[in-house]
Amino acid sequence: MPPQSTPFTEARTVENPILKWLRTPELGWRYENQQQVIKKYRTDPATGVYDEREVLLLPILRQKLKELNPKFITDDDRADRIVFQLRKETDNQEWLHWMRNEKTFQFASDEPYQPITVIDYTNIENNDWLVTNQFWVEGRNRRRTDALLFINGIPVVNPEAKTTTRDDHIEWREGAKQTGDYLRDVPQLYYSNAFCCGINELKMFYGVPGVPFHKWQQWRDPAPHSIPEFEEMKCGEYGLLDRRNLLDLIQNFIVFETEEGKTVKKIARYQQFRAANKLVERAIKLGADRSWRRGIVWHTQGSGKSLTMLFAARKLWNLLGQPTIIIVVDRDQLQDQMVKQFVQTNTQNCRIAESKDDLLKLLSEGDGYRGIVLTIMHKFDWRDAIEIKRPDVVMLVDEAHRTQ
Repeated sequence: MPPQSTPFTEARTVENPILKWLRTPELGWRYENQQQVIKKYRTDPATGVYDEREVLLLPILRQKLKELNPKFITDDDRADRIVFQLRKETDNQEWLHWMRNEKTFQFASDEPYQPITVIDYTNIENNDWLVTNQFWVEGRNRRRTDALLFINGIPVVNPEAKTTTRDDHIEWREGAKQTGDYLRDVPQLYYSNAFCCGINELKMFYGVPGVPFHKWQQWRDPAPHSIPEFEEMKCGEYGLLDRRNLLDLIQNFIVFETEEGKTVKKIARYQQFRAANKLVERAIKLGADRSWRRGIVWHTQGSGKSLTMLFAARKLWNLLGQPTIIIVVDRDQLQDQMVKQFVQTNTQNCRIAESKDDLLKLLSEGDGYRGIVLTIMHKFDWRDAIEIKRPDVVMLVDEAHRTQ
């Protein structure tokens, strides 16, 4: 008898390679199959009840809260009080505040509010990195994800795999469409979601579940790994799901814009991620030669330079600890546009220099305003120059070719 051909399935040609690459030393995720996950993390040991509605892996989350907050989360009871707060949170933006360690909690009336660390951004090995597949969730309908990535027991990325080898040539959009179905049927799966992926053997696109396909993007930069650029799907996985890159995206490169009462979540494109990080790399080396610390970032029209500046400013704020970031434009319309961008994203510590005197006061009074200063080029027209002696002052100039 002739040998039987191996069937092409989503599991064999897409899902399994994704899981295999995630488990490599380069990416560093650990894998447990669904039966292991059910037994160890989704079944109450006291009652033996398996809860398919719960998407948080509570034993991992509880343990990590104690490990990352050893001074004041000293037992399971205290950890469970934070778990209770997280379990009742249904807003993705609020979840991001928790995952960025921006929340505080008071455990007793005679204790101060404490900052809660949910993810360790300094030492990534202090976090738990788990990937599983065929993860069932009960909701309006019962749904099963192809793969699900957890940080410290919190689901953050849902890749959905599709194969191009079937007769109907299913593409990545079918995976993206499926995440929209999950958003409707099992919304708890995405309360803490950073982004989702639609993947086939050729391409990998990432985006926000439920948004139109044209807003989903490819990640074409595998850095810090070396993957041939023609391997588009693998480039996307190694670039996006590298653990340090993923933490950077969660901490610095996701914003929520509110316009006309509607909130829209936006995630950096790989070009914005790369440009902002190059900028930050030069800016934070305060002792380096000034000529090296300067640089130019070139953007085409409509490519999101305002968001690149916003992402860079946010990361600089996190790394330098209350620096002064001056954003300079050369027209009133650009200032209005930038102000609108920053207001819509609820950017904190942001001031507009209303006049030349106001700008001079912001930069020279005391050791200078700590935060973001938005201004227009002509407001620098002073009779006398001023010297800012602090090294942690960064200037971002929009349309620099017109003024420099």
